[in-house]
Amino acid sequence: MSNSEEKAERSAIATQPPIRIYFDGCEGSGKTTLARRTARRYGLPLLTEVASGVLYEFQQRVGERASSWERIRADVELSSEVQARVFQRQLEDERTLPPPAVYDRTLSCLAYAELYADNFSALLSRVPVDYVENLRQSVVFLVRPQRDLLGSSDGVRAVVSWESQVRVDQNIEMLLNMWHVPFVSVDSLNAAARQRQVDWCMRSRGFARVTG
Repeated sequence: MSNSEEKAERSAIATQPPIRIYFDGCEGSGKTTLARRTARRYGLPLLTEVASGVLYEFQQRVGERASSWERIRADVELSSEVQARVFQRQLEDERTLPPPAVYDRTLSCLAYAELYADNFSALLSRVPVDYVENLRQSVVFLVRPQRDLLGSSDGVRAVVSWESQVRVDQNIEMLLNMWHVPFVSVDSLNAAARQRQVDWCMRSRGFARVTG
């Protein structure tokens, strides 16, 4: 990035309200695409989904056992270890990127831990109080799964079955409701309709688009 581009980016960020924008949802819901597009349209930095980095680290360490998410999820001990690391990495990485910014996922690793691991309760007890309070002050989009999108990819991993997508989606909604976190449910299958809904919410919180 050139100096002029860096100055333009800093200028764009400075004009936006200091609010965190989260996109959450199960894998294959389209949340990553929406998060990337929104970050670009509003000139905001993006914290990409951290699970892919954790997966790579485990692949280097344990080899074939962690060659895919399917293998990890079939091994409850390894799955628990991976979800604990994703949980910690999410907290660490978010601390390095203050608002305004777009974040791909919140602590939805807990939703996967409930389904595939045995440390859901332990991880839940470690959620910092200030994290939840900050989440309540943020804009949270919950991108819902669509059966017609089944078989696509979120760019990180293969999509699981429709039943698993629904279960993870329900777990994420349960966590947000349990923490009393307001969220915007993005239900439309149509990409343009999804973006219009996001844009309306962004404008209502004082964000201004910087790209066409």
